[in-house]
Amino acid sequence: MLMVLARYNLVQVLAYGLDYGVFWLVLALAPGQLVAANVASKLAAGVFAFVLHKYVTFQKRGTGRIVRELALYFALLGANTVAATALLGVLTAFLPPLAAKPVADVLCMAVTFVLTKLFVFKDHGPAVSVRD
Repeated sequence: MLMVLARYNLVQVLAYGLDYGVFWLVLALAPGQLVAANVASKLAAGVFAFVLHKYVTFQKRGTGRIVRELALYFALLGANTVAATALLGVLTAFLPPLAAKPVADVLCMAVTFVLTKLFVFKDHGPAVSVRD
């Protein structure tokens, strides 16, 4: 479990670099558009993180469950985006947006890890691949 958590955190650091970069870029191009910036950054990082979490973090192989995993992962990402965006809105009353974003995201990360492990990439025995 500790190795899974270590891999999860490594992937999250990489995905968060992409997340924060897209957030910064959208705000630079459209100042004040916090919701649009946060949704765009979460979507870009989510696609990247799904692939790495599936194959690196949780080491799932095969494509037999990929549609289900994608649906669950992006439903969870949607819920995380709503929660993190709401928290971002609250925190910007006290912090500048570029400081409030990491605080909001870190607070949501632990819950997301547990839910991803339990519901998205849970063990079902050997995966069946379309190619198998």
